[in-house]
Amino acid sequence: MTTSKIIKIFVDGSCLGNPGPGGYGGIIHYGKRLKEYWGCRSSTTNNRMELMAAIRGLERVPSDAPVRIFTDSNYVQQGITQWIHGWIAREWHNAGGKPVQNRDLWERLFAVADRHHMEWQWVRGHNGHPGNERADLLAKAAARGRLKISRRPSAAGGRSSDRKRLRAGAGGSPSHTEGPTARSPAGRARHDR
Repeated sequence: MTTSKIIKIFVDGSCLGNPGPGGYGGIIHYGKRLKEYWGCRSSTTNNRMELMAAIRGLERVPSDAPVRIFTDSNYVQQGITQWIHGWIAREWHNAGGKPVQNRDLWERLFAVADRHHMEWQWVRGHNGHPGNERADLLAKAAARGRLKISRRPSAAGGRSSDRKRLRAGAGGSPSHTEGPTARSPAGRARHDR
């Protein structure tokens, strides 16, 4: 893959308790364009949120695009690059003969990843990697129900930017919420539902 044309997606998941309220977040970076996305569930697991972060990122980029996903989850990185073919061959049972956990999300991730030219890169979490740190912040804030959208001035000329920013907000955890990832031509946020 040509490095300049690769869409980079930084993903992370979070769960307050395991199971408990959870969130996922990601950053899609293509050239100079940057989009952030997030979502939450009222009762989930960390592994499910890690998978959702990757799924929702891949669902947001064009099919056949070259994509490199950065994840701090060995479960996601090894699952999609190493284990999944064995699970499929064993009709969604692991090497021990037990049903694969989170099969619904693994099937969804496998299908959406198959539409892209993929690279999966593991990064050490909480180790200062800017993309991973931001995805972690989005995921944790989504899990806590503390995401709001705001416009902030760009560095050049004080104009507003479409980049989203986190601000502390009221708590609360609906059963399922997702944040906007793009602006419509009129400048209003589009929401995934």
